[in-house]
Amino acid sequence: MLQPLSGWLCNGTPFKWYKQYTHYGGTKDPLIVHWPNKIRDTGKIRTQFHHAIDIVPTILEVIGVEPPAQIGGYTQAPIEGVSMLYSFNDAKAPTTRQIQYFEMLGNRAIWYKGWKAVTYHGRLPWESGSKWTFDEDKWELYNVEEDFSECHDLGDKNPQKLRALVEMWWAEAGKYNMLPLDDRTQERLLGRAELEKEKTSYTFYPGTVRIPEGSAPHIVNRSYTITTEVEIPANAAEGPICAIGGISSGWSLYIKDDLLVYCYNYLGKRTYTRSTKEVPTGKKVKLCHQFEKIGKEKFGAGGIGRLYINNEKVGEDQIPTTMKFRYSVDESFDIGRDSASPVSEEYKTGAQFTGENIEKVIVDLAGEKHIDHEAQTRIIMKRQ
Repeated sequence: MLQPLSGWLCNGTPFKWYKQYTHYGGTKDPLIVHWPNKIRDTGKIRTQFHHAIDIVPTILEVIGVEPPAQIGGYTQAPIEGVSMLYSFNDAKAPTTRQIQYFEMLGNRAIWYKGWKAVTYHGRLPWESGSKWTFDEDKWELYNVEEDFSECHDLGDKNPQKLRALVEMWWAEAGKYNMLPLDDRTQERLLGRAELEKEKTSYTFYPGTVRIPEGSAPHIVNRSYTITTEVEIPANAAEGPICAIGGISSGWSLYIKDDLLVYCYNYLGKRTYTRSTKEVPTGKKVKLCHQFEKIGKEKFGAGGIGRLYINNEKVGEDQIPTTMKFRYSVDESFDIGRDSASPVSEEYKTGAQFTGENIEKVIVDLAGEKHIDHEAQTRIIMKRQ
């Protein structure tokens, strides 16, 4: 069984491991509080244990607001944290937090009154699955008030303490809806829809915004058709009808200067296909973009993009190269707008469609599907 690294890593020194893991290298972070009008004991370090979920309760106490039990008639879940305000002017005050559990892609830990139980779940950052089951995880025990870098595992010397903390972890995990455990790395990073059996036709309606790319139709490396019916008022319309990605890579179908435009953004190099006719006004104007993959490459092949207005071909251009794996990590798929950064240089951030209505958007997929899950997972890790 592969055991956790015992030495230091440069990016986490002096702690073990780093992001994705529940040793302190992956969870311990500094927090700077600046409040010169109220904090008298300035420039000092506070050592009380706290968690990111304590920031909101701290702000609420500072401004003297009680969190509402209901908003808009809906009962609110309780805020899961405690205020840190008591520590601002008393560096030696005992912490008001007693317990905190952690979980990340199967790695788990719990802190309780200065003690910590932690386990590494058998997967390196670039690997897609654990080498063993949850039942085979080896839990470690540390007195982190005396051994903050987790160098001395006390599990063998104090098995009762370790067992008690592990049982507390299960109780906390159940209390905060962490169960059942899920160590599927690629599914959680890329989006489950991308790894499940895929449909060949998707229909979207207005109000569809900020859909993660992993949950949107997987149109890379294949032919596809985007069809929509829109209502164009007498004074015309502009803006994105649908888009995915952003300033670095993606595509967008939109109206600009009364023309239908498709922009394909390949790492900042944009190909624009424009209609030779203006988009007419009316209640049911059918707009379509069709991409035909013609390159023989499995990944990143180019093709031909065609535009149609009311079933009449009104534009065609060659798209020399397409994205091999993903358009982005943090952008999204949108109907009627382009959230976050813009795919095209011809409209601004947050641009929205100004027509009367988008009836629906249909994305039809054709051809063989090619996905390299490991490559996409590596992309996400590099973008962290």
